[in-house]
Amino acid sequence: MLYLLLCIISSTAIILVFKQFQRWNIDNFDAIVVNYFVAATLGLMHGWEHLDVPAIGRGEMPWIRIALILGLLFISLFNVIGLTTQKVSITAAAVANNMSMVIPVIAAVFLFGEHMSWPKVTGIVLAIASIYFATQRQAVRQGNRKYFYLPVLLFFGSGIILTLIKFAEEYYLPEGQSTVFTSAIFLVAGSIGLLIMVANAVRKKKIPRWKSLWGGFLLGFPNYGSIYFLVKTLELDVLDSSAVFPINNMSVVVLSAVFARLIFRERLSFVNWVGILLSVLAIVLISFHNRFVPL
Repeated sequence: MLYLLLCIISSTAIILVFKQFQRWNIDNFDAIVVNYFVAATLGLMHGWEHLDVPAIGRGEMPWIRIALILGLLFISLFNVIGLTTQKVSITAAAVANNMSMVIPVIAAVFLFGEHMSWPKVTGIVLAIASIYFATQRQAVRQGNRKYFYLPVLLFFGSGIILTLIKFAEEYYLPEGQSTVFTSAIFLVAGSIGLLIMVANAVRKKKIPRWKSLWGGFLLGFPNYGSIYFLVKTLELDVLDSSAVFPINNMSVVVLSAVFARLIFRERLSFVNWVGILLSVLAIVLISFHNRFVPL
């Protein structure tokens, strides 16, 4: 459960850092590119003993193709997270990103054969309700309606990413390769972003500012932690993935809402607090679902 807690903290920090970028007038894309190279470096430093460069170069690592796809999705979706946070609200980004848990939970049942119990089903339903109640005021009233498509893209993109990570962990990721796998994803995302950054510098004379580079350095730490700790949580099999994703995502929504109130003065209504209480109940039901008879 420690890895899951660290994943929750890291994921919440990403959303808060993006909001702070707006205050600091930091260019999202430049910071995102730097962040991926920082995250990749952290992964390589952490798991260098499992790194087999010749095998990767020969395409012998079975997860390499998934890492390439995820890298492309990562840099695309990270820009969407940043825009949603800044153009709509912190809680709109949280609700869209975390409601996406529905996609990997459904995949866990139909693709990976995980069993469902009535407490888990009840917990998932409460999770969806809690996320809605915890965020609906900010997402609807404070957000700019012309950017409504951003949360939609974030919802589907996040769900696909989580499903692919579980798919890789289930079928293609050997023991001890989680750090290398994570670093490969970040390197692919960073390389794609660097090519775009160079193209912008040549065509538009757009040179990255130092504060954007520092912002990317700051963002790289929680970004690496969010993926690495998620993969480690799935590897340990303490909880089914259909339980991990709801617990993780609900907790991120609650923490994001609380910190948005404390740091950025986004006010919480009575309905928002109802959502937070529902999320606590949902976490209890999902965490202890295996003590009940499967459906």
